[in-house]
This record gives sequence, structure tokens and C-alpha cells, in this order.
Amino acid sequence: MKKTITLKSKTWKRDSHGLFDYESKETQKHKLMIQENSYVIRKNDTVELEKSLGSTSTGLAYIVSSGSSYKILPLSEPLWKVVRDLKDESSNKAYILKQNDTLKFGRVKYVVKELRSSPSEDMVNAKEIEVDTEGSSCKICLSEVTEPDNPLVSCCHCAGTMKYIHVQCLRMCVAALMTVKNNEKCITYTWKSMSCSLCGEPFPNAVRANGTLYHILSVQRPEIPYFIIEASSTHGNNRGMQIVSLKNSESVMLGRGHDSDMRISDISVSRLHARIKFHQGQFILEDHNSKFGTLVQVNEIELVPNEHLALQCGRSLLTFKLKNS
Repeated sequence: MKKTITLKSKTWKRDSHGLFDYESKETQKHKLMIQENSYVIRKNDTVELEKSLGSTSTGLAYIVSSGSSYKILPLSEPLWKVVRDLKDESSNKAYILKQNDTLKFGRVKYVVKELRSSPSEDMVNAKEIEVDTEGSSCKICLSEVTEPDNPLVSCCHCAGTMKYIHVQCLRMCVAALMTVKNNEKCITYTWKSMSCSLCGEPFPNAVRANGTLYHILSVQRPEIPYFIIEASSTHGNNRGMQIVSLKNSESVMLGRGHDSDMRISDISVSRLHARIKFHQGQFILEDHNSKFGTLVQVNEIELVPNEHLALQCGRSLLTFKLKNS
């Protein structure tokens, strides 16, 4: 039996930082039927289907058959799952967070660095790096002396006499770039640039050398459960890391307003934008009817029959539903 995808699209008529205004009525709407591999493209404010990409259109997604179903793949812009369109068992607008998820609140992006719900978990992402074996010197302190807890490592693109640095010297360099703020639920670390001043390579939060883990970004970890998210965009003053404890609270509110537990100072973020709660061992992200949406990036996604799926691509909202013809 042949399957048909119904695609309903809305395109915000204003082009602003790849945002879609979920409150605006100034949208261009279209309905399309898909029964074969197709490119979803946008020409001006119109969403259309094509069998190949043209130079005058913006590619939004590629629909490709996958066995008895279809997959949706991103093209020129990222695809974002719309949290306000998801439903959990209690019919809440919710998404279960996973480590390394990329989240978007308005135009501000964060990466989930750590989710810790039990003391036995080791979920730290560490960069594998080279350790000096030739008696080189540290580019900061110029010493050749190493110790088991303070080896000379190569953590960036610097070469020659600038290649190696002591782990402790690297920690001091990173600490000097940070400022720290605390409130009841959240510890905020911010910085202007967390990268090597010579080659520009970003410093890793943790490294692994000869099987040993070294934390470079020395942060205060609270009692479990807690989560860590790091800003990956550079709008306003949002470069930094947020460490949020849920030990004494069921949830934290994220937003631009003063009532938010975790403040995100950007005009595209609503005053009370989203909520993250800890429930039955999972961290759950909920949208709070925000103006520009709470989003989770997807690389590819498979359509489930008879379930509708909402994806945002730039200023277009695409809603898919797969049915038997």
C-alpha cells in the first residue's frame, strides 16, 4: 500500500535571524502531498516541492523513502524539532533531554554538556590529546618538569615550541577568562572567548591523555540531580555555561525576565520561555508558549505513521503526517 505524506507549511513573512513567530498571523500557508522522494524548498515566502535543487530557492528538507517509511534530512539550514508541538503521556508540551542535544531558545543556542541523575554516571565528553614524550617545555611556565597529575599536553593547533602546555597552566588560563555568578538554583560561568590566544582553537572542557581524564574547566558541581548547558551562540552576553541544580526544586524556569531561575538576556527570548524539570530520573524540557519557540536540533528523523511531526527550518514551520493512501 502506497504511503502519502501531508505537508502543511507556514512561513513568517519577516526574515529575522532565522526565527519563526508562533504568535504572528502574518504567515504564508501551503498544503502539499508527497508520494516520492522530494526536496522541500522555499521561494520567497512560498514552500514548494522539487525533484532537484535550484539556485534561486532555499532548500529546507529532503524527503527520502526508507523501507516502508520516509526520512526527513536537513539541507542548507538546520532542522529543529518544535517542543511546543510534542506531547508526553500527560499531554504536556515536553521533550526528554539527552546529552549533546543542541537547544534553541529564540535565537540563542545551547548544547547539553552533562545530565547527572546518579552518582555512578560518568558522562563527561573529553577530547583525546597528545602527551609530550620528548622533554619539551610548557609554553606558559617554560618548565620541562612533568608530574602524573600535571603532564605536558597538546590541546590546540599550536606547533613547535608553542605546542605543549601543562594541564595546570591550561586550567589557570581558562580560569582567568571566566566570571562566576550564583543564585539559589543556578551557577553561571561566562566568558568572552574561551580559546587559545595564539591559534584561536577553543579550549576543551576536559581532556583524556594516556587513559587519564583531566577536567580543564574547573566548575563547581552541585549535588545531584543537576544539568549543565553551554551557550554555543554569541548573541549578547550569552557565551558561557549554566550549571543548574534540581535537588531542592522540581523544576527551573528559563527566560529573559527577572522571575526566571536561569536568565537568558536576549530580546528573542520570552520573559518566561521554557521550563526544565526532573521527573522519574529524566530531565524534561517544556515550552512555555514562547513567542519564538523552544527547539531541539535534529540531523535526520523518521516519520511515524499517523503521528504528526512539526519541524522548524528558518522562518518556515513544516508539519508532516504520514498516512496510507
